[in-house]
Amino acid sequence: MKIRLISALAALVLAIIGVVLLSQYVQGADERAYGEAQTVEVLVVAAAVPAGTPTEDLGEFLEVKAVPQSVVAEDVVTNLAQFGGRVVGVDLVVGETLLASRLIDPTALVAPGSIPAPEGLQEFTVTLTAEQTIGGRLAAGDTVGIYVSFGDLDPAEARILPGTNHVFHRVLVTSVQGVVVPSDDSSAAPVPEAGVFVTFATTAVDAERIIWARQYAASLWLSLETEDDLDADTKMVTDENFLQ
Repeated sequence: MKIRLISALAALVLAIIGVVLLSQYVQGADERAYGEAQTVEVLVVAAAVPAGTPTEDLGEFLEVKAVPQSVVAEDVVTNLAQFGGRVVGVDLVVGETLLASRLIDPTALVAPGSIPAPEGLQEFTVTLTAEQTIGGRLAAGDTVGIYVSFGDLDPAEARILPGTNHVFHRVLVTSVQGVVVPSDDSSAAPVPEAGVFVTFATTAVDAERIIWARQYAASLWLSLETEDDLDADTKMVTDENFLQ
């Protein structure tokens, strides 16, 4: 009985020793193979990165890892400084290797039919009719003049008489949206069926004035302007000076 027990224990010890030796051999083989392979340092996502993050802010989300060159993707990023001015195009997950295809121009994130607002300007949207928006022919990137036409103010309380004036010049349009339907006349251009949503980019001061006029006192009419247009010496047109 004792001999059987001793034999069993000896067999168990030998089995354990064999497993340990085999594990060490396999680990050593992996280390030898890895050591002989040429490695490349790549950037790996260490914390989730939301889409739209500028490359200048990516440092805190990444870590550097050395991996065998044989498994490195063709467009892997090894130097983030080469991609200044770009943003992350999609959400990045932890463990993902940073690829150049993930870094895009910021304008690519802008909705179709829109352009980004210049730095320092604010965007806001007003709803106008087709006739107020040059027959609905506006497009993102156009610059417009805005005519403000006062007519619905209470004469007893208002300090502005009914009239029309070219108040704002070269206002940038960043987006135009509206439902367009074809005209009965095949030679005519399609026109918006309902309201046209026009988004402007202006200073905060001009935004306040335009929104106030649209909300409380006036209708707005747009005209296409270019950099070559001269600022005409306009004045408020009322029933008193219309024929002058």
